[in-house]
Amino acid sequence: MDTRESLRDLLIDELQWHGTRQELTDDLPLIDADVLDSLDMLRLVSLIEARFGIQVRDEDLVPRNFGTIRTLAEFVDGRRSGGGTS
Repeated sequence: MDTRESLRDLLIDELQWHGTRQELTDDLPLIDADVLDSLDMLRLVSLIEARFGIQVRDEDLVPRNFGTIRTLAEFVDGRRSGGGTS
């Protein structure tokens, strides 16, 4: 399973996304579309750290990293491959 699908699973299964899987596209704006609120963001960070074995720093919590599933997957994959900053 690729990173985008794993993230989609987290949003659906752990954060109880109420829409359909098809609506949760790679480019859906997660904050603007009310997929994530501030509490969900904190929970998602914990889930990502546990699932992918990476550390998400406070300075990583910016829209360019968490704006969509696509940008989030790019951030996670970059961090997993040893990328230090986003």
